[in-house]
Amino acid sequence: MSEHRLEDELRSALRREEPPAGFAAKILAQTVGGPALHLVPQRGRSWFQRPVGLAMAAALAAMAIVPAVMVEQHRREQERGLKAKQELLTALAITRQQFQQAKARVERATGEQR
Repeated sequence: MSEHRLEDELRSALRREEPPAGFAAKILAQTVGGPALHLVPQRGRSWFQRPVGLAMAAALAAMAIVPAVMVEQHRREQERGLKAKQELLTALAITRQQFQQAKARVERATGEQR
């Protein structure tokens, strides 16, 4: 029952009412005599003294710097990867050579025993 009464009160409070006579003329008179709205930016202020200009400059700087940093990081990772690959190939070559030498020694030792 309480909810129904609350809804009725809301409907009556929010119902449309006609404005009083002369309302539009009164509002227009206030806007004509009031201070002018400046939509054009004031001259004499440089771009970095305006918050929007400063934000745009920061965004442009970030857009220029971030990709360059990412490219440099990728290049360094590739460089490290190539260096690791070269070190691995060198280690494998040394290991192959040592195994061949050990195999030759084993073959000589077993050949002498026969």
